[in-house]
Amino acid sequence: MTDSLPIDWRTDGDRHLWEVPAGWGQGKATFGGLTVAAAAKLASTFTDRPLRTVQTQFLGFIEPGLVEARVEVVREGRNTTVIEVRLFQGDSVRLLVQLAFLVMRPASIGVPSVEAPNWTEEKATPLPFLPGLTPDFTKQLSLSFLNGAMPFSGGTEAAFGGFVDFREGGENYDAGVQLAFLDAWPCPTTALLKRPYPASSLTWTAHLLAPSAPGPHAFRYRTYAAYGGASSARGELWDSKGTLVALSDQTMLIFDTPRE
Repeated sequence: MTDSLPIDWRTDGDRHLWEVPAGWGQGKATFGGLTVAAAAKLASTFTDRPLRTVQTQFLGFIEPGLVEARVEVVREGRNTTVIEVRLFQGDSVRLLVQLAFLVMRPASIGVPSVEAPNWTEEKATPLPFLPGLTPDFTKQLSLSFLNGAMPFSGGTEAAFGGFVDFREGGENYDAGVQLAFLDAWPCPTTALLKRPYPASSLTWTAHLLAPSAPGPHAFRYRTYAAYGGASSARGELWDSKGTLVALSDQTMLIFDTPRE
């Protein structure tokens, strides 16, 4: 499923094992987009239906090293297959992912998708890879900002947009790559902050709408509500041909005040 990402599951009896690679860090944890893509790749081996929706609970850090997965086909219906994947390190669940695979069928109605913004990649500002400052995974994925303020720049709006792609390679832009591209962006609330603070994802729902054409993907991200340290943000991802291919709805925690 995901030739462009370093995901290689092996099966040992009833056990599903993956050696999480180094170099894909996001703070103390491995980049969530990679680990969720890994869960999606494993789940896809249990069905031939296309992936439509992914719901994720981030329960703990996944570090480089061995991960074990437990997979359950929760429901197999006429039109949908629901699969649950749990990723373990040690004795604890670190990631809980529920995936809905959907049979596409003719429908009497249709609603046009949101048009891609009229942006030009050449005018965007690349985020450089700075070891120790930017997340490790940005050595693999390139982000460039075009609309709104950069993270931790003291901007006036909790929103931004730009482009995401592989720095090198990227042969197969499949569902796993769409998940990685969706999760590559920091919470747009960080645009309001004047200096970096720790942050982590709590929950994430991704909707995969259409296959992606290779090349840079435009992304638009906005915080709709933020209080009590939790931010709720929504994003839209378009492929290089301007097709809306995925949506993101995420709750993130920003630790910008001391714990009482």
